[in-house]
Amino acid sequence: MYDYNHLFNGTPSYDYSGLGSVFAAGIGILLFIGLIVLAVAVFMIVTFCIFFKKCGKPAWAAIIPYYSTWVENEIAGCHWVVFAASIAGTVISLLFNANPFGTFLLSLVSIFAGVCVCYNISKKFNKGVGFCVGLVLLPVVFFPILAFSKTAVYDKNVKVKNCAFFDVNF
Repeated sequence: MYDYNHLFNGTPSYDYSGLGSVFAAGIGILLFIGLIVLAVAVFMIVTFCIFFKKCGKPAWAAIIPYYSTWVENEIAGCHWVVFAASIAGTVISLLFNANPFGTFLLSLVSIFAGVCVCYNISKKFNKGVGFCVGLVLLPVVFFPILAFSKTAVYDKNVKVKNCAFFDVNF
């Protein structure tokens, strides 16, 4: 048998002196990311306040979570069923310990409802399908374009379908 005690002199000697600086660096990185997320969140709240005001809705609606989704559906001209579909996944998973597959399906329905809302919003601002894709994939860029641009004008008289891609009479 080989004896390993001569390597440790009876007790192992580990150097933990650098662990505090690694922990501090990790906390610093997390704080930096948190500040960026907070800045983007405040920017989007201000953007939606201006966007809602531009569309003739109250600016304070951007602060209230589900009501802001309702107002966004009103701006898009969507039916209340689209609003229910857009929040269904969140509400069901919060209220009940739902089946993960069922929650996944509801999330897909929510995504489809969001695409419908973005399509109708792009039509109400006389924009095309490309702008709708931008609203869906990069809302942090494209909603500020609608809110802050002088050329983007909301036209509430534009006729849109209830569910954007197909017209359903509820």
